[in-house]
Amino acid sequence: MDTHTNREAEELSAALHRAGVVLRHQQLVFLRPKEIAELVMQVLPVDQESAAAKLRRIEEELQQLESVHAELDRQATRTTHCWLWAGYILLSLQLVAFVWLTWWELSWDVMEPFGYIISLFYTLVGYTYFLAKGRVFDLEPFKEYWHSHYKRKQVTARKFDEQRYQHLVQLRERYQRYLTRAALRR
Repeated sequence: MDTHTNREAEELSAALHRAGVVLRHQQLVFLRPKEIAELVMQVLPVDQESAAAKLRRIEEELQQLESVHAELDRQATRTTHCWLWAGYILLSLQLVAFVWLTWWELSWDVMEPFGYIISLFYTLVGYTYFLAKGRVFDLEPFKEYWHSHYKRKQVTARKFDEQRYQHLVQLRERYQRYLTRAALRR
């Protein structure tokens, strides 16, 4: 009985495929075959002239998106550098405060426990980072993480279509490769 229903389902699926209602490819069934066909036709250039025309349209749209993308990248870089410099300034001010408290206001006997605890805290933070990453302390991963974090926030705030941007970049590369290969064949 189970094979009978499977066979019926397979026949129904094949009939829908032949009718153009669905598109079957191996074990996948696409419910909107027209959209799939349009996407495939967009990717496959017909001739050099149409490919060049599509490349021009893509580059026009991409030019607008690239300016916004570059601005988002600059803002994320600027914010990341501001936070890293703020941390540097905070640590420098802490050092100045400790020196001032140690030699002018209080004595070393009072400041030594504070200095020890704070230096131990920073050592543990560095050691934890070393254990987690397995390399010498490096700020580059921090910069990359915070840069991507702030960029993601800006992309969301501006409702920038990152997927569309990446898709257009890929299309541009494909059409450029196609036109380059076509020019080399001549």
